[in-house]
Amino acid sequence: NALVSAVESSPPEVVLDEAIREVGGVLDEVRAELGRELAKKHHPDAIRGAGGDDAAVAAADAKMVRVNAAWREIRDARGIA
Repeated sequence: NALVSAVESSPPEVVLDEAIREVGGVLDEVRAELGRELAKKHHPDAIRGAGGDDAAVAAADAKMVRVNAAWREIRDARGIA
């Protein structure tokens, strides 16, 4: 297999760097999915649609502000588009 040959002939640090990049990419995908799930769960419209009162909607709005800020920080730090 060409891939196995390429890995076997590469210096260990190159193999390790590639593995780290792959894991980092997967972690970024997981973080993005978790962010989307948090956004769905805590979106003020979802809370209102579920019968939430004005206080619950306001709390959801505050939560979304924190979720969005956290996602922007992660996205910018990792260069995620």
